[in-house]
Order: sequence, then C-alpha cells, then structure tokens
Amino acid sequence: MMLRYTFLTEGSTDAALLPILDWTIQRHTKHIFTGEFAYRRGQGLAEKISNAMEDAPCDLLFIHRDSDREEPIRRYEEIQVALTDAKVEVPSIYVVPVRMMEAWLLFDIGVLRQAAGNRNSRAALNLPTLAQLENLADPKTVLREALRTASGQRGRRLDEFNKQIPAAMRRITQLTDDFSPLLRLSAFQRLQEDVRLTLEAQGWGNE
Repeated sequence: MMLRYTFLTEGSTDAALLPILDWTIQRHTKHIFTGEFAYRRGQGLAEKISNAMEDAPCDLLFIHRDSDREEPIRRYEEIQVALTDAKVEVPSIYVVPVRMMEAWLLFDIGVLRQAAGNRNSRAALNLPTLAQLENLADPKTVLREALRTASGQRGRRLDEFNKQIPAAMRRITQLTDDFSPLLRLSAFQRLQEDVRLTLEAQGWGNE
C-alpha cells in the first residue's frame, strides 16, 4: 500500500527537510510513503494548513515551525490550535527544530563542501560541534557563511554563488544517506519519537 505525506513548511528552502523526513519514516515503518512539499498559501497558520490539505491531500501531515527565540513547546501549542481550527482529521506531526532548521544541516563537513560545489576545499569552516548546534543563536547565518567559505569563490563569482545558496542547502540533505548523528539533538529525538508513535497508532509501524 502506498501512503502519502504532505510537508507544510515556513519557506521554500525548508524543502531541504524532505530527505530527513523520508529517512525518519523509513526507520519506523515498512510501508512505502511518498512525500509532497506544500507551498504556503493563506494568511494564518490554520488557513495555510487547510489550503495545504486541499492542494496535497495526504494520509499523514508534517508541519514545520522553527522555534526561533520561543521555547519549542510554544510552537507545538500554536500548531495544535491551528490544526483544531483547520479541522484536520489526518494524523499530524510537528517538526520544530530548536532555533532554526539550518542547525540540522551543519553536522557533516564533507557533505557541506560537496553541496557548495567544492568537495576538495581545505578552507577551515569552523563548524560547531553537535553539542553546540541547538545553542546557536543564528544557525542560518552560520550555514550560509560555511557554504560561502567552502565554495572558494571570490568577487563576482561569490556574488553569483550567494544566489545559489538555497539550492546548496537542499543539496546537503540530498547528498546525505545517514542522519543518525542528529539523534543527539533533543528536537530531532522528539521528531523520531513522534513519528514512531504516530505510525504505530495508525497501524503502520514496524511491529
């Protein structure tokens, strides 16, 4: 049986999370899922959720919100209220990285160099350790600077590369086969557990 999931995000660059969701689902079920990215349409979160369900009907809904400067629990509460207002009946899972989703793209220096188009780069990228990722105030800036440095570009070529950074971010997860290092992060652990419990509740789990 083919099952479908829809991923509603905050912006188009967040499509980089799709391979992470695929990897996560595959850990917890033998069923085959196909995922679809839902572009935001509407004013409030509830309206965006309703429109996503209309644009991409599914069996399982993922909703992404960065916690930014809020506690993650506040984002969970906001999503729950919006789901109630939108009268969504399919099982839903919240994807709420601490701070920003870019923190989940900073764990593999080799893949990052490859995504920047310069796998042989030897430039020091000064990436944070896994233990530091969830404490970064602005992981988006850290990631962008690391990609810029890894690209090795200068002058006008660097200006052109800056326009390609969203695509480079998506390549990071496309080039990654194993996201298990992220299991050390609290928000990533919660995503794994929420997926496992939701799939089991629907009879889609491994057992």
